[in-house]
Amino acid sequence: MFEKGISEEEVRTAIASGMTAAEYPDDHLYPSRLVLATGSRSFLVVIAEDTTTETCLIVTVYTLDLDLENKETIMNCVICKTGEMAPGYVTVTLARSGTVVIVKEVPGDVCQDCGEYYLDEPVAEKIYAQAEEAVKRNAEVEILRYVAYQS
Repeated sequence: MFEKGISEEEVRTAIASGMTAAEYPDDHLYPSRLVLATGSRSFLVVIAEDTTTETCLIVTVYTLDLDLENKETIMNCVICKTGEMAPGYVTVTLARSGTVVIVKEVPGDVCQDCGEYYLDEPVAEKIYAQAEEAVKRNAEVEILRYVAYQS
């Protein structure tokens, strides 16, 4: 992070107040998450959290490249590190308490190389709510098509 000119204080602020873009609860050793830092400049921080010792480990920090001509932020995939993220549609599979929910045609940012995807918060919240309803109905398998709606 230091070679990218990102200070320890900026990373601490990002972890405390940045937006969680993705969570990886099953990562090896400790659950981890991807945090988007915004402010004077944007960057991503991957952190692992050891809940037994209440320790936060910084895995890596990624800077976002700014395409000034298009005024868009271009983000490289944090998994394969080479693919560019672009708007697209994915199929999301969630499993909990013996229930599997598959949601098709979900809008998100998709890596053009490896297929990793990120959902924005309103989309993720809607999918989690749909999955929770399926669990409450004791559904074993539920397949849905994502439809945006105003609630």
